[in-house]
Amino acid sequence: EVLFTNNGPYFDDFLSYAALGARSSEDHEHRSVVSSIDAPVGVKHGTDGDLVKGVNSVQAVQASHDLARYGKHIRTSGNAYAHLILRGSEQKGTNYDPASLALASKLLRDGKRKLTNPAILVDASHDNSLNGSGRDPKLQKYVVRSVLEKILDQREEYALMRGFMIESFLREGKQPIREGVSRDGLSITDACLGWDATEAMLRETADTVDTYRGRAST
Repeated sequence: EVLFTNNGPYFDDFLSYAALGARSSEDHEHRSVVSSIDAPVGVKHGTDGDLVKGVNSVQAVQASHDLARYGKHIRTSGNAYAHLILRGSEQKGTNYDPASLALASKLLRDGKRKLTNPAILVDASHDNSLNGSGRDPKLQKYVVRSVLEKILDQREEYALMRGFMIESFLREGKQPIREGVSRDGLSITDACLGWDATEAMLRETADTVDTYRGRAST
Protein backbone atom coordinates (compact mmCIF):
# COMPACT_ATOMS: atom_id res chain seq x y z
CA GLU A 1 0.00 0.00 0.00
CA VAL A 2 1.31 3.42 -0.98
CA LEU A 3 1.13 5.35 2.28
CA PHE A 4 4.05 7.73 1.84
CA THR A 5 4.65 9.25 -1.58
CA ASN A 6 8.36 10.02 -1.17
CA ASN A 7 9.61 6.47 -0.55
CA GLY A 8 9.73 5.55 -4.21
CA PRO A 9 13.50 5.71 -4.81
CA TYR A 10 13.99 2.99 -2.18
CA PHE A 11 11.84 0.27 -3.73
CA ASP A 12 10.04 1.36 -6.93
CA ASP A 13 12.21 -0.98 -9.02
CA PHE A 14 11.03 -3.96 -6.96
CA LEU A 15 7.29 -3.29 -7.12
CA SER A 16 5.08 -5.82 -8.86
CA TYR A 17 1.82 -4.44 -7.43
CA ALA A 18 0.71 -1.39 -5.45
CA ALA A 19 -2.53 -0.15 -3.91
CA LEU A 20 -4.10 3.09 -2.77
CA GLY A 21 -6.06 2.72 0.45
CA ALA A 22 -9.52 4.10 1.12
CA ARG A 23 -8.08 7.21 2.79
CA SER A 24 -5.50 7.92 0.09
CA SER A 25 -7.33 7.22 -3.16
CA GLU A 26 -8.93 10.67 -3.34
CA ASP A 27 -5.70 12.51 -2.55
CA HIS A 28 -4.29 14.24 -5.62
CA GLU A 29 -0.65 13.65 -4.69
CA HIS A 30 -1.16 9.92 -4.18
CA ARG A 31 -3.06 9.64 -7.45
CA SER A 32 -0.36 11.52 -9.35
CA VAL A 33 2.52 9.52 -7.89
CA VAL A 34 1.03 6.08 -8.61
CA SER A 35 0.18 7.18 -12.13
CA SER A 36 3.94 6.94 -12.71
CA ILE A 37 4.44 3.45 -11.24
CA ASP A 38 5.36 0.76 -13.74
CA ALA A 39 3.15 -1.87 -12.09
CA PRO A 40 -0.60 -2.46 -11.71
CA VAL A 41 -2.25 -0.27 -9.07
CA GLY A 42 -5.38 -1.22 -7.14
CA VAL A 43 -7.50 1.77 -6.12
CA LYS A 44 -9.96 1.42 -3.24
CA HIS A 45 -13.11 3.50 -3.04
CA GLY A 46 -13.41 5.70 0.05
CA THR A 47 -14.64 4.60 3.45
CA ASP A 48 -18.10 5.97 2.58
CA GLY A 49 -18.51 3.25 -0.05
CA ASP A 50 -19.17 5.67 -2.93
CA LEU A 51 -18.37 3.71 -6.09
CA VAL A 52 -18.54 6.78 -8.33
CA LYS A 53 -15.73 8.38 -6.33
CA GLY A 54 -13.79 5.13 -6.50
CA VAL A 55 -14.01 4.97 -10.29
CA ASN A 56 -13.13 8.67 -10.47
CA SER A 57 -9.93 7.77 -8.63
CA VAL A 58 -9.17 4.96 -11.08
CA GLN A 59 -9.68 7.41 -13.93
CA ALA A 60 -7.32 9.90 -12.29
CA VAL A 61 -4.59 7.28 -11.83
CA GLN A 62 -4.88 6.22 -15.48
CA ALA A 63 -4.41 9.84 -16.58
CA SER A 64 -1.12 11.70 -17.09
CA HIS A 65 -0.07 14.22 -14.44
CA ASP A 66 2.54 16.95 -14.03
CA LEU A 67 4.15 17.22 -10.61
CA ALA A 68 7.30 18.21 -8.79
CA ARG A 69 9.14 15.13 -7.56
CA TYR A 70 12.69 14.68 -6.29
CA GLY A 71 13.50 18.25 -7.26
CA LYS A 72 12.40 17.78 -10.87
CA HIS A 73 9.37 18.50 -13.02
CA ILE A 74 7.85 15.12 -13.90
CA ARG A 75 5.12 14.27 -16.38
CA THR A 76 3.68 10.82 -15.78
CA SER A 77 2.38 8.57 -18.52
CA GLY A 78 -0.64 7.37 -16.52
CA ASN A 79 -1.12 3.84 -15.23
CA ALA A 80 -3.11 1.87 -17.79
CA TYR A 81 -3.59 -1.01 -15.33
CA ALA A 82 -5.16 0.95 -12.49
CA HIS A 83 -8.28 -0.89 -11.32
CA LEU A 84 -10.99 -0.72 -8.67
CA ILE A 85 -10.98 -2.50 -5.31
CA LEU A 86 -14.31 -2.97 -3.52
CA ARG A 87 -13.84 -2.96 0.27
CA GLY A 88 -17.33 -2.30 1.66
CA SER A 89 -18.26 0.51 4.05
CA GLU A 90 -19.78 0.90 7.49
CA GLN A 91 -22.45 3.21 6.06
CA LYS A 92 -23.53 1.07 3.11
CA GLY A 93 -22.39 -2.37 4.22
CA THR A 94 -20.71 -5.02 2.11
CA ASN A 95 -20.36 -4.55 -1.65
CA TYR A 96 -19.38 -7.87 -3.18
CA ASP A 97 -23.02 -8.62 -4.09
CA PRO A 98 -24.29 -8.72 -7.71
CA ALA A 99 -25.88 -5.26 -7.56
CA SER A 100 -22.63 -3.65 -6.38
CA LEU A 101 -20.57 -5.48 -9.01
CA ALA A 102 -23.04 -4.49 -11.71
CA LEU A 103 -22.84 -0.82 -10.75
CA ALA A 104 -19.05 -0.85 -10.51
CA SER A 105 -18.79 -2.57 -13.90
CA LYS A 106 -21.17 -0.08 -15.51
CA LEU A 107 -19.11 2.84 -14.22
CA LEU A 108 -15.81 1.31 -15.34
CA ARG A 109 -17.19 0.57 -18.80
CA ASP A 110 -18.64 4.04 -19.30
CA GLY A 111 -17.21 5.09 -22.66
CA LYS A 112 -16.96 8.72 -21.61
CA ARG A 113 -14.29 7.79 -19.07
CA LYS A 114 -12.14 6.06 -21.70
CA LEU A 115 -10.67 3.63 -19.19
CA THR A 116 -8.34 0.89 -20.39
CA ASN A 117 -8.27 -2.62 -18.96
CA PRO A 118 -11.32 -2.23 -16.68
CA ALA A 119 -11.01 -4.65 -13.77
CA ILE A 120 -12.26 -5.23 -10.23
CA LEU A 121 -10.80 -6.85 -7.13
CA VAL A 122 -12.84 -7.63 -4.02
CA ASP A 123 -11.25 -6.89 -0.67
CA ALA A 124 -12.50 -9.75 1.49
CA SER A 125 -11.52 -7.89 4.65
CA HIS A 126 -12.29 -4.40 5.97
CA ASP A 127 -16.00 -3.58 5.77
CA ASN A 128 -16.73 -6.63 3.64
CA SER A 129 -15.95 -8.77 6.70
CA LEU A 130 -18.27 -7.13 9.21
CA ASN A 131 -20.21 -9.07 11.79
CA GLY A 132 -22.35 -7.76 14.63
CA SER A 133 -19.35 -6.69 16.72
CA GLY A 134 -16.99 -5.42 14.01
CA ARG A 135 -14.55 -6.89 11.51
CA ASP A 136 -13.90 -10.60 11.65
CA PRO A 137 -10.95 -11.89 9.58
CA LYS A 138 -12.43 -15.40 9.63
CA LEU A 139 -15.28 -14.18 7.44
CA GLN A 140 -12.88 -13.56 4.56
CA LYS A 141 -13.12 -17.14 3.32
CA TYR A 142 -16.90 -16.80 3.04
CA VAL A 143 -16.52 -13.62 0.99
CA VAL A 144 -14.08 -15.37 -1.34
CA ARG A 145 -16.31 -18.43 -1.62
CA SER A 146 -19.42 -16.36 -2.33
CA VAL A 147 -17.78 -14.34 -5.10
CA LEU A 148 -15.99 -17.33 -6.59
CA GLU A 149 -19.24 -19.27 -6.91
CA LYS A 150 -20.79 -16.41 -8.88
CA ILE A 151 -17.72 -16.11 -11.11
CA LEU A 152 -17.81 -19.83 -11.90
CA ASP A 153 -21.54 -19.58 -12.56
CA GLN A 154 -20.54 -16.99 -15.18
CA ARG A 155 -22.74 -14.30 -13.70
CA GLU A 156 -22.57 -11.30 -16.02
CA GLU A 157 -22.16 -8.91 -13.09
CA TYR A 158 -18.82 -10.55 -12.22
CA ALA A 159 -17.26 -10.46 -15.69
CA LEU A 160 -14.69 -7.83 -14.64
CA MET A 161 -13.62 -9.68 -11.49
CA ARG A 162 -9.89 -10.45 -11.51
CA GLY A 163 -9.09 -11.50 -7.94
CA PHE A 164 -9.24 -10.90 -4.21
CA MET A 165 -7.38 -9.00 -1.53
CA ILE A 166 -7.15 -10.55 1.93
CA GLU A 167 -5.64 -9.60 5.28
CA SER A 168 -3.16 -12.34 6.12
CA PHE A 169 -0.07 -12.67 8.31
CA LEU A 170 1.77 -15.41 10.19
CA ARG A 171 -0.42 -15.43 13.29
CA GLU A 172 -4.19 -14.97 13.52
CA GLY A 173 -5.61 -11.75 14.95
CA LYS A 174 -3.85 -8.52 15.95
CA GLN A 175 -2.11 -6.88 18.91
CA PRO A 176 -2.19 -3.31 20.21
CA ILE A 177 0.82 -1.06 19.70
CA ARG A 178 2.40 -0.52 23.09
CA GLU A 179 5.73 -0.60 24.81
CA GLY A 180 7.21 -4.07 24.79
CA VAL A 181 5.28 -5.38 21.77
CA SER A 182 7.07 -8.64 21.08
CA ARG A 183 4.73 -11.12 19.39
CA ASP A 184 6.46 -11.58 16.06
CA GLY A 185 4.20 -12.39 13.13
CA LEU A 186 1.09 -10.83 14.73
CA SER A 187 -0.44 -7.76 13.07
CA ILE A 188 -0.32 -4.37 14.80
CA THR A 189 -2.97 -2.91 12.46
CA ASP A 190 -5.94 -4.87 11.08
CA ALA A 191 -6.77 -8.35 12.33
CA CYS A 192 -5.48 -11.01 9.95
CA LEU A 193 -5.91 -14.65 9.11
CA GLY A 194 -3.04 -16.81 10.30
CA TRP A 195 -0.87 -18.68 7.82
CA ASP A 196 -2.59 -22.06 8.31
CA ALA A 197 -6.04 -20.58 7.63
CA THR A 198 -4.69 -18.67 4.64
CA GLU A 199 -3.14 -21.79 3.16
CA ALA A 200 -6.36 -23.74 3.66
CA MET A 201 -8.39 -21.00 1.96
CA LEU A 202 -6.02 -20.83 -1.02
CA ARG A 203 -6.08 -24.59 -1.45
CA GLU A 204 -9.86 -24.72 -1.17
CA THR A 205 -10.17 -21.96 -3.77
CA ALA A 206 -7.78 -23.72 -6.15
CA ASP A 207 -9.59 -27.05 -5.68
CA THR A 208 -12.93 -25.38 -6.42
CA VAL A 209 -11.58 -23.90 -9.65
CA ASP A 210 -9.97 -27.20 -10.66
CA THR A 211 -13.22 -29.07 -10.05
CA TYR A 212 -15.13 -26.54 -12.13
CA ARG A 213 -12.64 -26.79 -15.00
CA GLY A 214 -12.83 -30.56 -14.88
CA ARG A 215 -16.61 -30.52 -15.16
CA ALA A 216 -16.51 -27.86 -17.90
CA SER A 217 -14.15 -29.97 -20.02
CA THR A 218 -16.35 -33.10 -19.94
